[in-house]
Amino acid sequence: MPRIFVVADNAINRELLCDWLEAQDYVALSTEDLGGAQRLLKDEPPDAVLLDV
Repeated sequence: MPRIFVVADNAINRELLCDWLEAQDYVALSTEDLGGAQRLLKDEPPDAVLLDV
């Protein structure tokens, strides 16, 4: 199953996006900041990354 990594500071947006991705049969990993993103990228490299700007 493809893994999508979501980086967004807004918790509601993160949760909604992860719920939608999981409903589409993706594995959704998420964090709110760059530090968390760097840790997750080292441990579990994703197939794609979605982030807000």
